Amino acid sequence: LHKLIVEKKVVLIKIHPVLEYMYHFSQILLKPFIEAGVLKIINHDLVPGQYLTNHKLVDEIHMTGSDKTFESIVYG
Repeated sequence: LHKLIVEKKVVLIKIHPVLEYMYHFSQILLKPFIEAGVLKIINHDLVPGQYLTNHKLVDEIHMTGSDKTFESIVYG
């Protein structure tokens, strides 16, 4: 929410498989941001994550994943 409201950033949230139950709940709670086109929530698919970490328009990544996720982002 800080990124959306305070920093006025467009945000993509990637839900971890362990938190899969949060996907639909988040879609309902954050619907105004989704409808405004400033928020997208995706499931745990790895391909979009890899694509986005290397995309030229992505200027920030906030990660709460494992050491394997960190190494994948930092070292490819």
